[in-house]
Amino acid sequence: MKKITVTTEYNQFRFVKGNRPLNDLHLSKLRKSMNENFLPIPIIVNERMEIVDGQHRFTICKELNLPIHYIAGQNWNISEIRQINSVQKSWTYHDFIKSYMDLEKGVGPYTTLDWFIKTYNIPTQAAITILADSSLSARQLNDFKSGNLKINNLPWAKEFCTWLVKHKPVFSAWNKRGYVHACIILDKDRRFSRAKWLRQLFSHSMKMRHCTTIDDYLDLIEYVYNVGTRQADRIRFQREGRKWNQGKFR
Repeated sequence: MKKITVTTEYNQFRFVKGNRPLNDLHLSKLRKSMNENFLPIPIIVNERMEIVDGQHRFTICKELNLPIHYIAGQNWNISEIRQINSVQKSWTYHDFIKSYMDLEKGVGPYTTLDWFIKTYNIPTQAAITILADSSLSARQLNDFKSGNLKINNLPWAKEFCTWLVKHKPVFSAWNKRGYVHACIILDKDRRFSRAKWLRQLFSHSMKMRHCTTIDDYLDLIEYVYNVGTRQADRIRFQREGRKWNQGKFR
């Protein structure tokens, strides 16, 4: 069993660069709990005294001048820390983005993803799909979580989202994942016109509704897109537009 050491020398401890940021709500709960009943639960540090697990407990102990109980372990790296934390409390998408951004130092795919999400107010999963220019798969999410995020077509992604934001005034679900994915699929269809869809959307916004699936959004968009169009000129996007080539919308 590992030895538990007790100290009040707070300055010897360091946070690991790339670990997820402190959570204010968690800090508040810990502060209240430790004020009422301090339990000496040890934090875990590596051989460089970097906190592998317990950065919230350390922060509150230091704030309240309470002793730090710690266990010194092996040479943990940031990947192992993410694994430990994911078992105890699931990392959010923001946690992963922030973690990898810290390691990129201002330049890299996660920094771009963070900028993209904030600039266009796009949900993370939808933003990953747009930047990768492909369907969202379990493998793609695993790549994102393991630090292998791919950005395949940033110019198209920026152009697409500039157009997508224009939907906001008349459709409240404009940035929901299902609607975004449906728009990506249609945008890859050569028969689809962004300009026409904006005209139809603004003219017939009362016909729009929130849907639960991508296919339902495709049906809805197709219907509204064809309003006022002669029967012979109407387009069926689902049958001819949704062509897949190695996971890409084509």
